[in-house]
Amino acid sequence: MEIIFRMRNAKWKESGKLKRNKIFRFLRAPYTLVEMLVVMAIVATILGIGLPAFEKMVKGQGLDAAIRQVGGKLGVARAYAISSNRYVAVFFPQTDAGFPSGFPYFQYRIGYVTKAVAGTYSFSSWAEGEDWQQLPTGVAINSVTNPISVSSVKIDDIASGTATVANSLIFSPYGSLQNTTVPVLSFQEAKIDGTTVTQMNTSNIASITMNLFTGRPAYSYEQN
Repeated sequence: MEIIFRMRNAKWKESGKLKRNKIFRFLRAPYTLVEMLVVMAIVATILGIGLPAFEKMVKGQGLDAAIRQVGGKLGVARAYAISSNRYVAVFFPQTDAGFPSGFPYFQYRIGYVTKAVAGTYSFSSWAEGEDWQQLPTGVAINSVTNPISVSSVKIDDIASGTATVANSLIFSPYGSLQNTTVPVLSFQEAKIDGTTVTQMNTSNIASITMNLFTGRPAYSYEQN
């Protein structure tokens, strides 16, 4: 019996040693310090190469989101004009007098306008349920070519009184544009500091060109 007990005790001790050895091998660091430094250097190099390209891609997506967003609202305005048998404008304030600082270039809104016999337009009311829309962060409407100026635009929800005039694209009750020359909206990466708009990347531009007869948008991109 004593011999059997000693043999079993020896086996238990040996089994315990094997388990401890397995645990120690499991807890051992899989890499040496030198190996880890080499891996970190490789990762840093890859990030240094990839991040600028990734950042450019993300900004490009911001421009794409902006023109698709505005293009969608232009389609909504056209539908309002046809269904209500009225003139509907999409306002894109830029240097228009009366708007608060930091507001132009980044906001737009749909409203109804009245056409005078002389061919001029005055503000009537905002479209129901349509508030000021904000462009994606980091994107601005750099320019609106061939807009129509609308007088006495009510902006008491963001400032006092009315704006003297505001740039706009106007849809007729037939869905066509009232602008006499093809309007183009240009979008660019930009930031605003107070009243100062700073263009961030002049080689990355997106545009919406409107069809005067159908009132539909066409999108284009320019990257140098």
